[in-house]
Amino acid sequence: MSFSLYYKKNKNDNLFRELENSNLQLNSLQNYIPLYESFFSLNESNYNNINLNHKFHLHSIVNTTNLRNILTVKIIDNSNNIKETDLFCKFSPLLDPLKLLTGKYDSSLNLITNIPSLNNQDICIPKLVDKNNNSYVDGFFSYLSSQLLHNYNFINGIDYYGSFLAIQNDFIYNIVDDFSYLNESSYFHNNTNKKFFIENKEFENILNIDSRNNKKKIIINENLDNIKIDDLNEIDFPLLTTSNNNESQLIVDLSEVCIYNTILTKKDDSDDSSCSSKSSNTSINTEIMDDDSMDDESESSIESEEEDVFCKINEFPIQLICLEKCENTLDFLMENDKLNENEWISCLFQVIITLSVYQKTFSFTHNDLHTNNIMYIPTDKQYIHYCFNGIYYKVPTYGKIYKIIDYGRAIYKYNGKIMCSDSFHPKGDAASQYNFEPFFDSKKPRLEPNNSFDLCRLACCIFDYFIDDVTDSQEIIKKNKIASIINSWLLDDKGRNILYKTDGEERYPEFKLYKMIARTIHNAIPEKQLSNELFRKYIVTKKTINKKTKIVNLDLIPDLTNEYN
Repeated sequence: MSFSLYYKKNKNDNLFRELENSNLQLNSLQNYIPLYESFFSLNESNYNNINLNHKFHLHSIVNTTNLRNILTVKIIDNSNNIKETDLFCKFSPLLDPLKLLTGKYDSSLNLITNIPSLNNQDICIPKLVDKNNNSYVDGFFSYLSSQLLHNYNFINGIDYYGSFLAIQNDFIYNIVDDFSYLNESSYFHNNTNKKFFIENKEFENILNIDSRNNKKKIIINENLDNIKIDDLNEIDFPLLTTSNNNESQLIVDLSEVCIYNTILTKKDDSDDSSCSSKSSNTSINTEIMDDDSMDDESESSIESEEEDVFCKINEFPIQLICLEKCENTLDFLMENDKLNENEWISCLFQVIITLSVYQKTFSFTHNDLHTNNIMYIPTDKQYIHYCFNGIYYKVPTYGKIYKIIDYGRAIYKYNGKIMCSDSFHPKGDAASQYNFEPFFDSKKPRLEPNNSFDLCRLACCIFDYFIDDVTDSQEIIKKNKIASIINSWLLDDKGRNILYKTDGEERYPEFKLYKMIARTIHNAIPEKQLSNELFRKYIVTKKTINKKTKIVNLDLIPDLTNEYN
């Protein structure tokens, strides 16, 4: 069964009212998304009624949950069959929150809340009308993935129920990685508790610490008392002991006293370069809970939440992307040691086959594939039977079907059009990673998207899990086949580990790592990994597969990059 792109006209008036009356804090909802102009001829009568032809559409809200992003809803298919399910609401920012927090957008004419329409694009911030806006690119690939799920039984595709633009009254952004940068911004300080609010009060109280530009002025009082100290090097302090509350005298040598400003910091620097990233900001706002739900959370969940610093932004333009609810992330499984060797192999195979299909079908690169962008849903299927390039695989699930999410940095082709996240715009956070259209700089060498990028990027997150000390890596690789394949994805064209030097020092800092992966890694193409000895045990003959077994025949999926209309 093949699919083509078309739309149905629906204003969604009732649905929009329900969404605006929910706890999502949304208003000004609309169907129109600028990317649609790449595929449809739009006019005043149709531009704001477009609903793409995915199988299930969000129909109505049954109830909300304590988790802000999770709704129980009714979805409707093309035959008007309605069923109830849990839905994940992704609030994808249409503007860069960090630029807004530091005053980089002109707010004098309320341009920030001017959501694009067919005829107002000349008074919108350019990023909002850019068809390559990272949110539009993200949402549209979610649609394409769901089409593979329903038209070709591609079980690892993500299900998609629709997408809309809106203004969110209290958009929540995690500023923990940007705290030092924001602390130097006068605009941020001047507008805190006016246009935006810091949820973590302990951080609000230390905003001025270590800030060169925004230190609070020292007020000198003219009414001073004369203080005389005979010897500054010796002062008597009363010491309160824990054993008996009796005071005793302690002589303190001030030359040995160090005073520290205690401040919560971001994750280790090694995380910045190897696993975490600014990404496209499309994953933010996804795990925020209502205050009432905090009491029900486990201690481990509370501890992980304390690492974050959330900032509420008043009236922020977002794209609401409605997706199937997944259970959790690969990162969660790793942190809790939930995967044994066989489960790891199944997980890696499913990720590799997903990337292989996306690359073959859409010339796709994810460009930010880390362990929080791989999620899973539970399944009672014991095995998934795939056919890819004429080879049959019988893959045990161990109760999990893995799906790749968050396409905000993606580059892909569909129907003769290139969708390239504006993260790669000259002013984007991934500028200079590649150099090609639509952001080609003729003064620099051409550099196309790299099909080896995604597995190398993922390996940067997984390497330390299997290899604690890079100086022992060769011994570990000999004994552990999973560590071996992960390590192979990190080897550059000279055979060097792109993440670490031989002495354990990081080879490239922060974003330079991304640039060097794009330029020097070419041995991590997903399709070629399927021949690794790790996955040979999954290969079966067609004759051994029961005739009643559903086979995910990936060879039936055509190349959809070329124009077909």
